[in-house]
Amino acid sequence: MTSMSECESSRDRFPVGRLTSLKEINARNQEFWDEQNSLRDVRMSNPVIFQSAMEDLESERLRQVPVYFQKPLEKAFGRCG
Repeated sequence: MTSMSECESSRDRFPVGRLTSLKEINARNQEFWDEQNSLRDVRMSNPVIFQSAMEDLESERLRQVPVYFQKPLEKAFGRCG
């Protein structure tokens, strides 16, 4: 679960309702995903984190969690790293 300080921090960095143009929205979106992609790449390069995330995802598959409800790869990495 996300802590309150994480929510507040995210809200300050990416304020909702304060963006004035599509260009600004796109720039914020690009900034967010650049950061997330960098984190994913670092986590994937760490064999311990990668293995833990894969085991987490495999657990959902073995428990036959419907694909729609399975967590995405980024969330599995976030839990591990």
